[in-house]
Amino acid sequence: SPAREPPPIYASFTPSGTLDVPGTLLLIAKRFEKLERWSVTHVRALEERMGDVERWLVDKENQCSKEGGSSNNDKPSPTSELAAIQGDVTELQSRMSELGREMARLATSPATLSSNSAIRNSPVMSTTPPPMESSIVS
Repeated sequence: SPAREPPPIYASFTPSGTLDVPGTLLLIAKRFEKLERWSVTHVRALEERMGDVERWLVDKENQCSKEGGSSNNDKPSPTSELAAIQGDVTELQSRMSELGREMARLATSPATLSSNSAIRNSPVMSTTPPPMESSIVS
């Protein structure tokens, strides 16, 4: 017999061997929720770190102003450095959101899902995909 590839990680199958679309979508949705929680906690950690850096920069600026005035005007100000960090975090958040939308679009694209007629008639699908050959063996 030819070598069989393992099924996709998040695919769920019925006892008869057909793709369980609701179960598969539920598994994918759970994975997206897990990824969202992960990204939210990491963004929060970055925000906390950004706050630590802001406090450190303010303390350093205060220390420099006590020691000798503002003799080093050619260094970037802590405020501009903080603004750059905040801009980077905002860009990271938007990229993560875009990545999530793209993953959801790919996961629910008609080419990715089975060509079962019950699926095509499902209210979840906004358009009917063209008929496809199924690679699922019953």
